[in-house]
Amino acid sequence: ALTVRVGKAAAVAAGASTVEALAARDGGYVQASSVGSGPHPTASLTVRVPDPRLPAAMASVAALGSVRHRSQSGVDVTGQVVDLAAEQLNLQNEEGAVRKILDRATKVSDVLTIQQELFALQGEIQQLQAQRNSLANQVAYADLAVTLVAAPVAAARPPQPGVLARFWHLAAGHTVATVRGFVLAVGWAFPGLVAVLVAGGLYLAARWLRRRSQAA
Repeated sequence: ALTVRVGKAAAVAAGASTVEALAARDGGYVQASSVGSGPHPTASLTVRVPDPRLPAAMASVAALGSVRHRSQSGVDVTGQVVDLAAEQLNLQNEEGAVRKILDRATKVSDVLTIQQELFALQGEIQQLQAQRNSLANQVAYADLAVTLVAAPVAAARPPQPGVLARFWHLAAGHTVATVRGFVLAVGWAFPGLVAVLVAGGLYLAARWLRRRSQAA
């Protein structure tokens, strides 16, 4: 299995077509494919190539971009192939023996019974042959799962303010902070200032009354 980053979004579909062409070139075929769309598309393909051509096929796919993930595994089916071949040979020998019995049968009932048994044997032999063909195909061809992804799009950086704009922003910020501090200071000192003014007024009023009484 290969996961390859191929570049921009438009390169994903083109890369999928290239993988299909590579599989055909190596004598294989595409078993399944799915190509997405949108700003972050992906493509998933399963291709089958002749087993000896698998390393070359993987190298060709990896050359489409940067490989993000690679894995490889295999299944040994040699034992299954041997067992199926032996079982099929036994059934074929049994089929030959039943045919000989059928040739010597004289009664219609015996012929019908033997034919039914012969048909059952032939069905089992055909099933075993199909299984052997499937295993032979697995041995002859290798599965290669390919995933193509687009490179992430870099976020656009916001424009940086000029020198004058930064100076004005700093000056405005300091001015606002100064005015805010002045207002807070006035608000904090206002009660005391009122008290001083009231006390001063009372003192001046008392002096004025005292002088008036002395003059009288």
